[in-house]
Amino acid sequence: MVLLLSQVLFWLLLFLGERSVLPAGASYAPEIRMQRLAEDGAVLDAEPIAVPLLPAPAYRYRDDSGAGHARFEHVFEFPGGDTPWALYLSWNRRISEVRLNGRPITARAPLDIWSVLGGFDPVLYDLPAELLRPGSNQLEFQVYGVANKILPAFFVGELTPLFNAYAWAQLISVDLVVAAIGVMLFVALLCAITSWPASEAQRVRGLMGLLLLWSLRNFSFFGLDAGIPPPWRQVTHYSLT
Repeated sequence: MVLLLSQVLFWLLLFLGERSVLPAGASYAPEIRMQRLAEDGAVLDAEPIAVPLLPAPAYRYRDDSGAGHARFEHVFEFPGGDTPWALYLSWNRRISEVRLNGRPITARAPLDIWSVLGGFDPVLYDLPAELLRPGSNQLEFQVYGVANKILPAFFVGELTPLFNAYAWAQLISVDLVVAAIGVMLFVALLCAITSWPASEAQRVRGLMGLLLLWSLRNFSFFGLDAGIPPPWRQVTHYSLT
């Protein structure tokens, strides 16, 4: 009975969590256009490739050409007016630049393109009013990746519902991570100051090591190792994982 109730609670929380990070009334674009890029930025495709939305949800194109970069393009309609608009990305992994009508825009928090573990937090971009024009507007996402060209699900619209979804996503992917780090460090400290029987000491030390390593792994979400050169930083992240 307890197991059944725990499963019901788990799936209920999972459902509510997923619903809370989606903007109210928003829908995914069923497909998006993509062009592969050479190292110097030259376009390799004569015509854009249509990339469908996968259940993940994300847009992914499996590529055997060896090109290391790609540009996804999305056209949306802006009705005009003074209401602020924004772009909400469900995660930011492998995204190196975002442009609105050909001009670069910046996220509220800077992108960390070298992060292995910290690239799955949500990102919110304010769309500058001076770059928006009534009617059609174009967003460009430059991504990197050789075997797979991937763009996360995204939403474009009025700022308020997007910010609410972004705030919930930050709570789940950032604030709860901080809370988990605090709990694990507290348990590790409690294990360290408690007198354990000799037969249990080795197991407790193993548990403490696991808790400390997992806390360090979670700390990597927040870019605390930004001073490490990129290649070694990736090795560190993979090793902790």
